[in-house]
Order: sequence, then C-alpha cells, then structure tokens
Amino acid sequence: MSYLRTYSVRKVFLFSFLVVMIILSIVIPTIIVRRKHKPILIQSDGDFLKYNFLGSGTTEDPFIIENYEIKTDDFYAIAIGNVSKSFIIRNNHLQASRDGIFIAISSPDLLIITNNTFDGRENGIGVKIWDTSGCQIINNTFRNCGAGIGIMSLTSYTTWIECTIVNNTFINISQDAIFLFKINKAVIENNRCMYDEGFEEGDYWKRGFYFARTGNITIKNNNLSNIGITILNYELETYLSHIVESNVINGKEFGYFTNIKNETYYLTDYGQLYFVNCSFISVENSFLENCSLGINFAFCSNCSASWNSFTNDDYSGITVIGSKRIDLIWNFFDSNNYGLYIINSLEVDIFANTFKNNRYGCYIDNSTYNLADNDFLNNEVDTKIRD
Repeated sequence: MSYLRTYSVRKVFLFSFLVVMIILSIVIPTIIVRRKHKPILIQSDGDFLKYNFLGSGTTEDPFIIENYEIKTDDFYAIAIGNVSKSFIIRNNHLQASRDGIFIAISSPDLLIITNNTFDGRENGIGVKIWDTSGCQIINNTFRNCGAGIGIMSLTSYTTWIECTIVNNTFINISQDAIFLFKINKAVIENNRCMYDEGFEEGDYWKRGFYFARTGNITIKNNNLSNIGITILNYELETYLSHIVESNVINGKEFGYFTNIKNETYYLTDYGQLYFVNCSFISVENSFLENCSLGINFAFCSNCSASWNSFTNDDYSGITVIGSKRIDLIWNFFDSNNYGLYIINSLEVDIFANTFKNNRYGCYIDNSTYNLADNDFLNNEVDTKIRD
C-alpha cells in the first residue's frame, strides 16, 4: 500500500509539473524583454552591419531590428535612409522628440513595421515615411502622438508608392492618425482610432484619417471615435478609384456613395457622408458632429443640404469640390475648422445658414457663389474668398 501511495504521489507530481511546463511554454514567448538602446541611424546599406542585427538584408533573411526600448530627446528613435536592403522593425518601444521611426528615399524589397509601441509628443510622428514604397505597418500602438503614421511622396508621381496599414491602434492623436499624400495605392484596414475621456485638443485640428491627392485606397473595417475620415482629391477619377466599405464613425456607418441620383437622406444615421459624381441628392435634418468632415459633395450637381447641424468637425462641416448647382440652406455650423469649404465649384447658393465659433465660417476658393442672409457669430474669420 505504501508503494502504491508513493507511486500515486509521483504521478500527481509529474502531471502537475507537465501542466506547469505547458503553461510556461505558452506564456513565456509572449513576454518581451526590451533592451535600452541609443537612437539608431542608418544612412546606407553598410550601416546595418554596425549594429549586429540578425539577418542579411535579403527578402528571405531581412535584417531584424527588435526588442529595443529607445527613449530620446533626439529627433528620431530610428532613422533609415538611402537603403535597398530588406528589414523588419518589430517589438520595440519608441519615443523621440520628433519621430519614432523615420524612413526616407529607400527601395527595400521587404519593409515591415509591426508590434511596436509609440509614445509620442505633441509635435511628433510615430512613423514617418518619405518616397519609399511597399511598407507594411501592422499591429502597432500609437499613443499621445502629434500624428500616428505619415506617408508621402515628395517627388510627385514620378515614383510609384504604395503601402499597407492594418490592425493598428491610435489613442489620443492630436493631429492625423494616418496621413497619406500623393500615394498611388494603399490598403487601410481594421484600424482603430479613439480618444480618452477628457482629452484636450492643443493648437492643432485633429483630422483622423487624412488622405490627400492619393488614389486607389482600399478603406475597410476601420473604427473611429470622436474623429472621422477626410478624403480630398481634385480629380473625379481619383475619388472613383477608392474602395470604401464597412467603416464606422462614432458608432455609425461611414457613407461613401458614387454615381447615384435622386436620393434624399432625412435624419440620416450615417457618421459621415461622401457623394461622388452624384446628382439630385438632398441631405436634411441630420447631425454630423465630431467627424472631421460632415458632408463632401465631390463632382456633384443639383444637390442640396438643409437644416443640418455640424459641430466640432475638425476639417469642415461641408466641403464642395468640383461641383455645380449646390444649395446650402438653413444649416448650423459651430466650432469647426471650416464651416463651409468650397473649391473649384460653380453656382453654389449659401443662404440663411448660421456660422458660429468656427475658424473660418465660409472659405471659398475659385468658385462662383451666392452668399446671402447668413448669420456670422464669433468666428475667427467670417468669410475668406480666393479667386
């Protein structure tokens, strides 16, 4: 009996030991031990070798920059330029006076930025990329940055630039969570943008996702709170090149409509409304607030917006681009950057609206208009007209 009891105790001990080892094998790999490190500066392919990174810089064996904690008063935590080698930046905690990661004028076959945390400063950017194509920015967290991700071409469209931005989280971003400028193709999916209760805006207008002069964007399954999506292009074809599906703004659907006619949106439950190449559209009695840009009429005709309220839209309440015969009547605009922003449009009637506490009540650029019987109260600039 003593032998059996001892054998049973050993079995229980062995089983318990195996369970503990299995649990540890699951938990331990998820624990990241980051090493404190000085800022990393790479200005040529040869500079990768100075840091003894894993990898050789090929697509199959990229350099790996990982598991660092870099907190610095220098401009950049990691700066890379003029390289062609492939590399991955992952599992780092980065904070610098300007940019967490800055990549410029490079042509790697593989460039992945994943599972990093960026703690920013008011004027800083988490990830800034200039004139570099093919970056994949996946599953990162951006907190308290001036901007989250900024990708731009400084050489017009002479170089094809595309990017993928997926599964990232943006918290308390004071300007743009994602900024794209002159990008040829982009995928923006499954990202989240939010603000803590009591977040105080600084001297900048936050614009959420801001895409300017950028074509062929796939925008899917993103969720933004207290902010929205701003898309500004000056060609109809560019607006029509986008794929926009299943995005949520302040708990409501983001409406992006192309080539439709004869529709009325009354007391609409959309978080934002974009109309592209549409005609005879009416938006009435709707509240579009805290969403960057309430209504965008882009290359539309014979449309109207009346009896709507636009408050705290950090780009504009209503934007009209390349459109004609647009009636804007009896709307209320309060505490926006632009109440109305109108450019390259014809025959825009602006009648009996109220503009209060905006930076600009009406900003009209290269357009014909009729502006009558509106109330302007406590705006920094009531009307700004540019020919």
